[in-house]
Amino acid sequence: MSLIKNSLLLYFLSTINLFAQINPSFLKHLSNSNLKTEHYHYLINECKNQDTLNYLLAKYYLQYKNDSLFFSYYLRSKSISATDSNLTNYASIYFFKQNAASCFQWKEKLNDEELINSSQKEFIKAVNDEKIVYLNEGNKLLQTNFYEYKKSLTKKPWVAASLSAIIPGLGKAYVHSYRSFAITLFSHIMYGLQLNESIKKFGIQHPLTILNIAVFGVFYSANIYGSFTETKKRKTEKLHQLLHDASDHFYIHNGNALYP
Repeated sequence: MSLIKNSLLLYFLSTINLFAQINPSFLKHLSNSNLKTEHYHYLINECKNQDTLNYLLAKYYLQYKNDSLFFSYYLRSKSISATDSNLTNYASIYFFKQNAASCFQWKEKLNDEELINSSQKEFIKAVNDEKIVYLNEGNKLLQTNFYEYKKSLTKKPWVAASLSAIIPGLGKAYVHSYRSFAITLFSHIMYGLQLNESIKKFGIQHPLTILNIAVFGVFYSANIYGSFTETKKRKTEKLHQLLHDASDHFYIHNGNALYP
C-alpha cells in the first residue's frame, strides 16, 4: 500500500513540475496580445511534457483558426482538452459558425462522454435525442430553430422522390421549397408542350422527337433525384442553422476566453 502511495505521490510531483515549465499569466498575455510567433516558440521551448504540449498547441491552433491542426492536436490530447470548458466553449462558438463540414465535425467531438461542459453536453444530447427539454423559455430563437430542425427530420427523401415522380417538383413542395417547386413544374410543362409539338409535327419515330423524348426523360429523372437530395439538404441546413445560433447562446452565457 505504501508503495502505491509513494508511486502516486511521485507521479503527482512530476506532473506539477512539468506543468510548472509554463507560466500561465505569461501564456495568457501572449494569447491576449495575439503574439502568434512568440506564443508558438514559447510553447515549443518551455513545455517539456508531450501531452501538455499537444493540449496547449490545440488551444494555440484554435485561437489562430488553423482548423485541421486544431483537430489533430485535440485528438492527441483529448483526455486533457475535453475537460477544459474554456477550450470546448471557445471551439463551439467558433466552429458552429463555420461551414457545415467543420461545424458537424466539432459536433461529433461534443458527443464524447469525457466532455465536462455540462451546458454543451445537455444541448447536444437534446439535439441527438430530438427533445426540447434543454431549451428554456429564454431561448426563443433556439426553440424555433430546434422545432424547424425536428420538423425536417420527419420528411423522408423517398417520399419526396415519389411525389416528384407523380408531379414534377412536388417533392420540393413537400419540404416547403415552394419557389423551387413552381420553377420545376413550369419548366417541365414548357418542355412537355415542346415535346408534344415535336410529336405532332414530326411523328414519334422522327430522330428529333426521339432526341427530345430522351432529353425529357433525363430532365424528369433529374427532377426526381433533385427532390430526393433537396430533402436531405434541408435537414443539414436546419441543423447547421440551429448550431449556428447556439454559438451565440454559448457566447452570451459563457464568454469566449481561452485562458481563465
